Amino acid sequence: MIATVAIIVLAVLLPFVLFDLVARPTIRRLALRNIARRPGEAALVVGGSLLATALITASFIVGDSFGSSIRGLATDRWGPTDELIIVDGPDAVQPAVAAARTLPADLIDGVMGTYFLDVSVGSTGPDRQVAPEVRLLELDPDDGIAFSGDAELFGEGSTGLQPGQVVLNERIAEDLGVSAGQTINVFVGGEPVPLEVAAVKPATGLNGFGEMLAVTGTITSTLDDPGAIANAAVLVSNTGDVFEGAELSDDVVAALEPLLGEQAQIIPVKEDLLLDAEDESAEMTELFGTVGGFSVAAGILLVVNLFVMLAGERKAELGTLRAVGLRGGTLVRAFSMEGALYGIAAAAAGVVVGIGVAAAVMALAGDLFDDSDLTIRLDVVPASLASGAVIGLMVSQVTVLLTSWRITRLNIVRAIRELPEPPVARGSWRGIIIGAIGLAVGVGLYAGAGDNPPVAMLAPVIALMSLVPLLDRFIPRRAVVVVTGTASLIWVAAVFGILPDVMDDPEIYMFLLQGLLLVGLATIIVASLDKLWLAGARIVSGGGIASRLGLAEPLSRPVRSALLVSMYALVIFTVTFMAVMNSVFQAQAPEFAVQAGGSYDLLVDSNPSGGLTAEDLASEPDVAAVAPVLRGRIDGRIDETADGFGNWRATGIDGSFLQADPPPLQDRLDRFGSDAETWAAVAAGDELLMVLDEDFGYEVGETYQFRGADGATTTFTLAGTTQQNWLVGAGVLLADQHLATLLDDNRPKTRFYLSVDDGAEAAIVAERLTNGGVEQGIDGQTFLQAAKAETNEQEGFINILQAYLGLGLLIGIAGLGVVLVRAVRERRRQFGVMRALGIAAPVIRRAFIIEASFVAFQGVMLGIGLGLLSSWQLLTQSTAFEENLSFAIPAPILTALGVSCLVASLLMAAVPAFRAGRVTPAEALRLTT
Repeated sequence: MIATVAIIVLAVLLPFVLFDLVARPTIRRLALRNIARRPGEAALVVGGSLLATALITASFIVGDSFGSSIRGLATDRWGPTDELIIVDGPDAVQPAVAAARTLPADLIDGVMGTYFLDVSVGSTGPDRQVAPEVRLLELDPDDGIAFSGDAELFGEGSTGLQPGQVVLNERIAEDLGVSAGQTINVFVGGEPVPLEVAAVKPATGLNGFGEMLAVTGTITSTLDDPGAIANAAVLVSNTGDVFEGAELSDDVVAALEPLLGEQAQIIPVKEDLLLDAEDESAEMTELFGTVGGFSVAAGILLVVNLFVMLAGERKAELGTLRAVGLRGGTLVRAFSMEGALYGIAAAAAGVVVGIGVAAAVMALAGDLFDDSDLTIRLDVVPASLASGAVIGLMVSQVTVLLTSWRITRLNIVRAIRELPEPPVARGSWRGIIIGAIGLAVGVGLYAGAGDNPPVAMLAPVIALMSLVPLLDRFIPRRAVVVVTGTASLIWVAAVFGILPDVMDDPEIYMFLLQGLLLVGLATIIVASLDKLWLAGARIVSGGGIASRLGLAEPLSRPVRSALLVSMYALVIFTVTFMAVMNSVFQAQAPEFAVQAGGSYDLLVDSNPSGGLTAEDLASEPDVAAVAPVLRGRIDGRIDETADGFGNWRATGIDGSFLQADPPPLQDRLDRFGSDAETWAAVAAGDELLMVLDEDFGYEVGETYQFRGADGATTTFTLAGTTQQNWLVGAGVLLADQHLATLLDDNRPKTRFYLSVDDGAEAAIVAERLTNGGVEQGIDGQTFLQAAKAETNEQEGFINILQAYLGLGLLIGIAGLGVVLVRAVRERRRQFGVMRALGIAAPVIRRAFIIEASFVAFQGVMLGIGLGLLSSWQLLTQSTAFEENLSFAIPAPILTALGVSCLVASLLMAAVPAFRAGRVTPAEALRLTT
């Protein structure tokens, strides 16, 4: 949508520029002459503009790339499979296959029955490697080739797969360190079944879903009860290619449901995956676009500053042109053409830089997702490049147009004589009219749409700041600005706590809006305190010439200084906010662990085929208590009014779960006097009670329906809610006897909650169990490790965003350097006069350094201070976060951030300071330029 708006805006603005370029030689010469005269300065403008385009383009590419990476799972994991049908046991496979094959050819083009289960696999020989959890897919070889359409499914030149052979995908073969022709062991109940590796294939299609392919019966025939361990399933391939087939899933599911009945679970796996990819792409584009919005805003401020300086530097020239008859509109059009040429060059270069930025982001993301099945891909879509270019060009063109409007207000006499503009008149009728309109708009918006979050935040600010022109004829302007600005800032910072219902679960763009308003208002307040800054400088410096000169320039040009300060503060605000969030999440890991596991120390998972029992674990050293739980997936809905059933993870508990303290409850039914009493009632199963994580958004006392394997529904009541059970994928917790009835199978318990002896290290116990039980597929981890893994993933993603924001910080630091470089040219005569009056070159250099330090210090302090204020308010005073997070200040990180920014700013100021000190009176006071 933003790209569409940009195209419309450019369609309005660019035709005038193109017309002037072709038909108005005077305007064309004015624009092109300035570019050709000072190519170095033109390059600076283009460089400042391209960063905004680069960040906009990068946000689109990152979104496309995440979406493409997830879409890649459609090929890697599912290939020809569009629907996965889980049926009730091995005997139900062939009837389901026969029923599915009755569908017409315009809906499906392939059906295959299969069994899949997780097993542990090990190589043979002295350097044995073990993969504790591998998905084995058993199938008929001829059906597999027909279904996949791959004649070499089982290896190059292979005509089929023989009993006693397996095909591994490349990922598992690499983990095991084996190749075709070697022997591996598949462990069932701890006993090895030797199999020959017939081939190693890429991890795509059937070889992606089934990490190991074998002939039907290879492993299931060795099991006493295959239905309790293996999943009997039917794979369906829709008509069309890998992606087109998913578009038919709704029709295929609708056609299959009456044929298979409620006992079969039909999952449109590929359609769900592609929908997730679209959602993920949109979310990532929004996230990086919003976070990058601060850097884009900094880039816009840099462009504004550069063009304000261009106009100021050419003030005498522009006044002369006006004096000889050139109209103000002509100058505006010349500036607009010059800006358009800069913008086009910046858009083209920005797209190239944006590709590089996106590539760097995806490379960092690749490291973050290295342990998952997700393969990170950089996907450069031409439409996204075009969108980034037109949005960047629109931003540049609109910025230039609004900035060049100042030229129409040029006083010819003052411009020729290079005199400063007179102070703004207080209490003018134009200001009163504008203030009255603004006040009416702000009050009207809040009264009419105050329940809309952006309006609720912005409307009072509009009304308060509109009071400035209404009151400044009675009260000094500085006092009015400080008071109304402070009131507006307090409102923006506190609105989440003041209006919790309106600001509940805010969208991410509200963070951008709040940050822009906070920084803008704070900058206005700080700029209004110029006399306070001067007084402070006199006290600190003792009235030295260098300090007074260093502060005189930024305080005499408040607009330019405010733009520079805002450039810094915007990006540092965001980096600070993220650093606080990262620190808070890391500090909460121990609390998350308790909320997920109660007083249990570690969690042990095993393969269904491993045969691990609670008695096995209880006999291990340092293990104090073992609570086995049943796991499965069931169909559930909140009540009979819900649209269909969802697929829920479920955990079945019994009395053994009460050996240690279960996870604390966030809420529970009033009739239970304690958490222990609630858990005891759920585990006993006397009532149809359950516990669910509060993230589901349901209230205690609500009822839910779960559908069993026989199609019958059972209604349960929510007895309590937890906070972090999602961390270990517990899902809904209920009595294991009820879950076993719903599942209607004899599956073993493969998950165990463990407590360790006093003085024992839970992490060491978890590592010992994992290393000693690889044949059983044991995966042990402490609840603290699970919490830290989650927070480390969040930290990694936040680090990516902070690196992305580094470009915005570069804009601020480089912008200061660019402005100071241009300031040397603009103030050359001033330096000459100062040198002629006897002020030494080192004093001028120190003044430049003080000027840079003054701007950078304000930006750093405002950014860090407002970032802390915003994060504190969101964490402690609002409903934006429901995890009861505790505010914490990451002092070392923020100190390093502030010091590095100040040092970088001083380094950027060194070169222009040196150049300013070298200006001689004779050179500077010459009339020629």
